[in-house]
Amino acid sequence: MSTEAIADYLQRHADMWLNTGMGGWTLRRSEDDAVLGNIFLKPVRDLPEIEVGYTLGRQHWGQGYAREALTEVVRHGRGRGIDRIVALVRPGNTRSIRLLLRCGFALEATVPIREKLLELYMI
Repeated sequence: MSTEAIADYLQRHADMWLNTGMGGWTLRRSEDDAVLGNIFLKPVRDLPEIEVGYTLGRQHWGQGYAREALTEVVRHGRGRGIDRIVALVRPGNTRSIRLLLRCGFALEATVPIREKLLELYMI
């Protein structure tokens, strides 16, 4: 990314926190501060919903980090009075779908968003 693109990206995220009280967090392992991935809670651009989303480095899959982060971000949202949180997932992303189901999400619909069909899970 160019310096300008990075500055724009950072400004948009800072503005989101200021305007909505929501945004993203970097996931770091407590024992060595290694970056594991990220997670966010934010309004969905194309739907009147609040979405949680996450990415985790493949080498960190299956170790409980995503589940711990997802649980805490949902708890954070609930503490802010958000009753409904959704996650948008590509059909066939079985690992993410299993994680959502284990954390109490349920499949509600398949929705077209930005020329893709995504499964909408809600809690």
